[in-house]
Amino acid sequence: MRMLACVDLRRSEPEFVVDEAASWAADAGATVDLLFARTGDPSPEHEAALRALLQRVPETHRGEALMPEGAAVDVIVKTSANYDLAVIGPREPGPVERVLLGSIAARVVRVARAPVLVVRPRRERTGPLRMLAGVDLQHPEPTASQVSTWATRMNAVVDALYVDAMVIPRVGDVELAEQLRREREAYRRSDIAQLERVLGALPYALRGGVRVAEGDPGSALIEVSAEYDLIAVGSEGRTGVSRLLLGSVAESVVRGASVTALVFPPAEGH
Repeated sequence: MRMLACVDLRRSEPEFVVDEAASWAADAGATVDLLFARTGDPSPEHEAALRALLQRVPETHRGEALMPEGAAVDVIVKTSANYDLAVIGPREPGPVERVLLGSIAARVVRVARAPVLVVRPRRERTGPLRMLAGVDLQHPEPTASQVSTWATRMNAVVDALYVDAMVIPRVGDVELAEQLRREREAYRRSDIAQLERVLGALPYALRGGVRVAEGDPGSALIEVSAEYDLIAVGSEGRTGVSRLLLGSVAESVVRGASVTALVFPPAEGH
């Protein structure tokens, strides 16, 4: 398995991303290559700094140091297509760029064709890694397959969460209100059954529980994920006007979650 850890030598503390990549690589049995997207001719200082960072990765997981030229997002997306996982930090650009384009991490997950791990500081834990998988029940299969793959690699116990964004209107008619309540309960039982099927794709020891929340999906995922070590979500792959109008749950999670986020690219044809 190959991981690409993306660092920015122009900003402080690139060691954090490298150390986190090395830790996740140890869990998943991966080799780590480092990537710095340069602008202009290679700098001896940057080459030396990248080689020094690579030494922080244990030798058994240590790969190569790469310094292709180009805009950071473009280079990361293009290069990571040849890897099993891209690892980036939650780095924020300047205020104007952030308003117009969003964070580097959010822009990468928007268009990446490989899974992206946006790392944040880990908390101390005494038991196994706990993963929260956000599931879109309209298209559960891609996420279920990816969650099974990565939970197995990371030996993570998975809880599956669906966020119901439907708003039930208040009605004055008692009989109609009761009918709506019963229909909502029936849908909820169906939701839980689908989530249980998602967990059923996992080895038995890695199956956690199912959860259903209500409200805005991005906000609910961020709130619930604070109880976990890792949150996994699929990217809708929206672009252009649709993304600006509707936003992206994955991008909201990348921006707002306090824990590391694993974002899967859209399935082909989706």
